[in-house]
Amino acid sequence: MTDSHGPRVPRASVVVVRSAVDDLRKRRKKSNLVRTVVGILVLIVLVWGGNSFLVGRPVAAALATDSLAARVDVSAHLLYRLDLTTLVLDLHRGDVAIPELPFYAVVVVAAQLNADEQHYGRIILAGDGGAAFILSGDDFDRIGAEFHGRGNPVEWARAVIPLLRGTRGSAAFGPLAGPLPPVLGLAPMDAAAAAGRWKAGTH
Repeated sequence: MTDSHGPRVPRASVVVVRSAVDDLRKRRKKSNLVRTVVGILVLIVLVWGGNSFLVGRPVAAALATDSLAARVDVSAHLLYRLDLTTLVLDLHRGDVAIPELPFYAVVVVAAQLNADEQHYGRIILAGDGGAAFILSGDDFDRIGAEFHGRGNPVEWARAVIPLLRGTRGSAAFGPLAGPLPPVLGLAPMDAAAAAGRWKAGTH
């Protein structure tokens, strides 16, 4: 009597085949995992590199040419290194010995550089403690256009301070009202307070 199902495969052969199939599946999973990890690492390198070459280096070069702004250690990058609508000016060294005017020079010089380039929806001024202030992209553009190649630090501070907003959107400071001190030409308490809050990264 013959087997209607055809010749039987030896049990040992079945085990060998199954083992080979399982081994192949494991290799494929490992290969896919390696490819995924490599892809993520390449993406991270591209994102960080893009931030450095397209955002960070141009801003750093511009700040280095200004005697006031060069006194402040600030880096520029996109929010989360990915958000093309948000520029972050990240203060790394909030030296208490640095007077307030260089901090406003940073904002103005960065705005001047950006005047003919990328338009951002908002600009975050961040310090050691996180975001301290937010500037709207439109205000940032106006600062860059108004002071493009001209102005002095006192005028810069007077222009920037009233535009600063807290992280919840409310105005951080009111308009600068007179009579103003003749030395600074602006409210010194507001200028020092804003610079101090940026140094500390508090809002």
